[in-house]
Amino acid sequence: MKWAGTVYGVHLLTSAAAIPELCRWEHWQKAFPIVDRLMTMSPATAAIRTGQTFDNESHWLGFGRMIWSRKNNEKWTQKYRSPQFADRQLNFLYTEIWAPDWNVVWRDHCAPDIFVKLATYTPPQIRQSLLVAVREPIYSSRIDEIRPLVAQLASLLPDADHRTGHQRWAEKVYGSGGFSDGLSNRTAFRLADQLVRAAV
Repeated sequence: MKWAGTVYGVHLLTSAAAIPELCRWEHWQKAFPIVDRLMTMSPATAAIRTGQTFDNESHWLGFGRMIWSRKNNEKWTQKYRSPQFADRQLNFLYTEIWAPDWNVVWRDHCAPDIFVKLATYTPPQIRQSLLVAVREPIYSSRIDEIRPLVAQLASLLPDADHRTGHQRWAEKVYGSGGFSDGLSNRTAFRLADQLVRAAV
């Protein structure tokens, strides 16, 4: 896909603190209006996808289609934390926000304007990460708005490490049109290393 070489302004926030968990509504509700302002930088309709499981179960939990809204943000942060699931251990892996949504990206072969990803990890160096990627030239034209918004997000993660730079969506683009290691698939560990190098 030709758009896989698209360049993004990237901000990566990481924290070694597992608590507070941004994936819980009592904390994410503070992030929601900030991310909402980022989403308005794209004219496209944004959508949410999330990866969550229960312990000892191999399938992803269902959420249905989630267009970007406050209601659906409450949904992905709360649906499986209700009392009816109190006897099961929920594992949150990630939530992604795409504008336009990933179905449009793949169908129309267009680069996402905005991509945000919240993820959790088990190694102690990084327990939570929040990635904000904005397509050029949107990023450069809105940088004075983006930077303070990212700073607000950083304040929600204890002792957040903030790394920034420019990255192409995919590390490798093949002649066949395929690609590998897109921003949506790179771990915070790998991306942090790349952004350190990019900033030098």
